[in-house]
Amino acid sequence: MAPLKRAIVTSLALVCASTNAFPTATTLNGTYTGLHNATTNLDYFLGIPYAQPPINALRFRNPVPLNTSWTGTHTAQALGNSCIGYGSDMAGLTLSEDCLNLNIVRPAGSFSEPLPVAVWFYGGGYYEGSANRPAYNQTRFVANSVEMGLPVIGVGFNYRLTAFGWLWSEETQALGDTNMGLRDQRLVLQWIQENIAAFGGDPRRVTIYGESAGGISIGKHLMAYGGRDDGLFHNAILESGGPLEKWPYGFTNATEYMLTVYNNLTDATCCSNATSPLECLRYLPFSALNAALNITNTWIAGTGLGPFIATLNNDILLQPATTQISTGAFLKVPILYGTNTDEGTAIAPAGINTDGDFAREISKGGPDVPTIETLQLLYPDINAIGIPATYNPLPKTPSSYGAQWKRAAAYWGDIVEHAPRRAVTTAWAKHNTTAYSYRFNVQPVGNADAIGATHFAEVAWVFDNVDGVGYEINPFGDVQRYRELAGLMGRMWVSFVWFSDPYWHGLSDIPTWPKYEVAGAGVGSNFVFEGNRSSCVEVDDFRAAQIQYLIDVMPGQFHY
Repeated sequence: MAPLKRAIVTSLALVCASTNAFPTATTLNGTYTGLHNATTNLDYFLGIPYAQPPINALRFRNPVPLNTSWTGTHTAQALGNSCIGYGSDMAGLTLSEDCLNLNIVRPAGSFSEPLPVAVWFYGGGYYEGSANRPAYNQTRFVANSVEMGLPVIGVGFNYRLTAFGWLWSEETQALGDTNMGLRDQRLVLQWIQENIAAFGGDPRRVTIYGESAGGISIGKHLMAYGGRDDGLFHNAILESGGPLEKWPYGFTNATEYMLTVYNNLTDATCCSNATSPLECLRYLPFSALNAALNITNTWIAGTGLGPFIATLNNDILLQPATTQISTGAFLKVPILYGTNTDEGTAIAPAGINTDGDFAREISKGGPDVPTIETLQLLYPDINAIGIPATYNPLPKTPSSYGAQWKRAAAYWGDIVEHAPRRAVTTAWAKHNTTAYSYRFNVQPVGNADAIGATHFAEVAWVFDNVDGVGYEINPFGDVQRYRELAGLMGRMWVSFVWFSDPYWHGLSDIPTWPKYEVAGAGVGSNFVFEGNRSSCVEVDDFRAAQIQYLIDVMPGQFHY
């Protein structure tokens, strides 16, 4: 099998051709002129709009496709605006409501067949994030794909954040203008279907990949319209986020919560007494709306009013994801889905010192008293060794984290990330659909021991960002094994984009990553990305009793 697949790859290798300093591509709307980088031998098309500007009458509405065309050329040589957001991810970016644009990175030259496409969904909790962040530069990802002989085209795009993308009220529901950020994402995928061939891409081979809120979004698209296949993508990679992720933790009724946020916003802007509070918000000066949104709240300082979350809307999201997972009503495409060992250290609330503190914080997620009592038993306070069967017991932590920090980190990591990931990969396997599962076990340079291999840690490795561009501290430092691991991960992701299989990475002495398969009540296997020892394959059975209990009670107790 190996020689045959490698022969296919060789037939699609780069053909020598002259490169243009200003490459062009003609879309359905018109022709764009990009830039060629002679050093990387890549072409860049930047800031291409994929929808009409969501401003004025289109603020707080579903995205509207472009309806213009032109002769001649438009330039696509500079990053467009990032969407309005609140948080450190927005530092140094140009923000605007007019932000629905995309960037394309492609190998220069000619190919005998159209190339697969990898579309990045950024994270940031729906309150911050941008495709324009330096940490998400796809240059090395695409350049490495060429070096492998498996060239891909990389796409990044901006979607609306906070109220601009996720506002919900009875009025927005009646108008059908809900989950606008998800609809932005869906529209960009439709744009890719219609236009990526002009850039040398294959619309039949589109892989979507993303982290955190990006992974959650991808999970929503796997559930969209009851699992309907609209032909928008054929693979999905989910990093620390998916359809069952319970984040933000603590909101048991999304529509009631979102209505409270909406009312807070209309009160703060003096729109609550208007005949149509929504129309009042729609035509507010940006400065007034921004002042109401850009506040410090008690959730995470600096994230603005909210958080904002996706809601069931009798349209794109029809049922709770737990229901769809249990009934098989999801889009059955191959997935690669993983979490990081110490996810909980980025999620758990600090300052849990007593059993009462632990029970009170658990209760915010919605479980009843018997469930809370069971969870206290399943996650005992054994601070000296960590929770039983933990991956890597965290070291002694500073008192500011709380006396029961290990307990909290274990529980929140499981309920928000690890249990949803295991439930999803198990469901895929039971429905005979390809799934690969991983665990990322690398503590980036600069992370405290008490934080470990936490949420977001894997992103620098996926993008092979060994120079640490976009990070205050280079997560690789001078650790050679870390750099080698980045090469492996990027290659595995490219292989999955090509073949729905991470095996064809071209490196030797790497364990075979098995599909996630279950038999009876069993579990599958994870590929473990190790930083200080050889990567390996493990049985996915850590904290088996705890996580199985969480999976069993999710539908009735946690209201996903």
